[in-house]
Amino acid sequence: MRLTAAVTGASGYLGSHLADFLEQGGWDVRRMSRSGAHAWTLGGEADLSGTSALIHCAHDFRDPKANVEGAARLLDEARRAAVTSVIFVSSLAAFEGCKSIYGQTKLEIEHMVVKEGGIVARPGTIFGGKAGGIMGTMQRVVSRLPIVPMIGMGSTRLYMVHVTDLSRCLERLARTPDEFRGSVVSIAALKPITFRALLAAMAAAEHRRRIFVPIPGALIRAGLVIAETLGLRLPLRSDSVVSLLAGNPRVELDGRFENLEPFSVRLS
Repeated sequence: MRLTAAVTGASGYLGSHLADFLEQGGWDVRRMSRSGAHAWTLGGEADLSGTSALIHCAHDFRDPKANVEGAARLLDEARRAAVTSVIFVSSLAAFEGCKSIYGQTKLEIEHMVVKEGGIVARPGTIFGGKAGGIMGTMQRVVSRLPIVPMIGMGSTRLYMVHVTDLSRCLERLARTPDEFRGSVVSIAALKPITFRALLAAMAAAEHRRRIFVPIPGALIRAGLVIAETLGLRLPLRSDSVVSLLAGNPRVELDGRFENLEPFSVRLS
């Protein structure tokens, strides 16, 4: 019997890769996004009948409240549909005491999911494939600019996870939920990489020479806040800078996930 997975945010970076990965592994996938056969928006009604697993990847960066309310409704509908595996894709940016709005929103949803007996997956910085989010932004900057502005001194440590490795881990959570039910699972390669080394690796992968110029994070964030206040749409959000500069000082990765290769090994 084929398993059925509902993937929210299926038109986004992670969601689209995950949906493809699951289909290749023999799953029937309901791609839940703003358009398509299973059109859905945060807070909207979701048809989860006959679904084996719900993997919630969708996130609205503009409206934190919509994320929390949308997740609450999804959990209610998953309970009514007796979905076996409920997985919320959070982030390593979510931890007690985090300063970013993104992390705080994810953390609030985490508490709801764990209370319902679902599973929280906290991936590190996702890369690979057709990169989106902050990784996509960094790759475009490194590709186009000979002089690359660098947030702070570049010493921030990032825990990376390839999108295919993450998809494999999420499938495992969906297939064997009893092993992880009611828990928070952090998923990333064990060895972190500094922000400077990450930019240098991107440049080397494209055989480009780049000069990296450190700029105080507070200055970059202030400029982004002004631009956001003026209604300008930029590829980098001020809250993302907060996440980068004020990350979790005590990252604890789950030892049950092996063979998560570091960024230096898997550049694509």
